[in-house]
Amino acid sequence: MNNQKHPLPTDALYEITSPVVPVLDEILVLPLIGVLDSRRTQQVMENLLNSIIDQRARVVIVDITGVPVVDTLTASHLINTAKAVHLMGAAFIVTGISPKVAQTLVELGVELTGFKTFGLMSEGVVHALELLKKKIVPINRETS
Repeated sequence: MNNQKHPLPTDALYEITSPVVPVLDEILVLPLIGVLDSRRTQQVMENLLNSIIDQRARVVIVDITGVPVVDTLTASHLINTAKAVHLMGAAFIVTGISPKVAQTLVELGVELTGFKTFGLMSEGVVHALELLKKKIVPINRETS
């Protein structure tokens, strides 16, 4: 019996580790995990831009909580992705910026302008809802 493992093709692995998730009407979330190299970033951007069209998204939240290192190259990729998302007519939000990542970006002199950034994804979702002039309201269980 052959117990040899068959690795996933690289493109399939990138899709698994970078799914574009529709969380609410017109809002997509892209949680990023791992290192962002040029090839992966290109694949992620293409997948994200296609998802914007397919899902008719107006806001994209990119969560970088799972990205261990943010350097000038990673920041450049984020900025380029933000520009492409804006060209598609959607707003771009980055969440998951840790104190360490923020400090690194400041030390590198990287300017993340043109989009909003938040430490927590929940803050990004609240902002996305504000952009869409929507809000989540609690249901009064006694009257429903």
